[in-house]
Amino acid sequence: MGMLHYLTLLKISFLAATVLPMGCEPYFIFLLSKGELDPVFLIFYATLGNSIGSLTTFLMARYLPFSRVIKIFKVDVKQLERVESSFLKRGGFYSFWCWLPVIGDLLAFFYGYKRYNFSNFLIFMTIGKLFRFLIIYFCLF
Repeated sequence: MGMLHYLTLLKISFLAATVLPMGCEPYFIFLLSKGELDPVFLIFYATLGNSIGSLTTFLMARYLPFSRVIKIFKVDVKQLERVESSFLKRGGFYSFWCWLPVIGDLLAFFYGYKRYNFSNFLIFMTIGKLFRFLIIYFCLF
């Protein structure tokens, strides 16, 4: 039964990090509060699912035709141009913030669209996602 909860958390975390308007934190907190599952595995699966979701956004922005991606993500092209220089100057550091609601999806989109270095994006983004779940765990338990 425990593995089902881990896989459900993985799925919900993945969907929450794509363009779907939902969060995985309530389910994560619910599973933590039950006390029946290993917190290390909960943090691992939540981070993994959330990271794969952001990678999906990154890769869609990178490889799909721009006109199609703009429609899917409802991105304002003028706004995208305004932030471009600031983000690219600081490298992948901003991908750390991909865990933030709404802004995180746009960051993953931006880095994919600009064909930013995949490895740097993956490292900073995953650290940020892990940081969020660790903060939730240590603040609540």
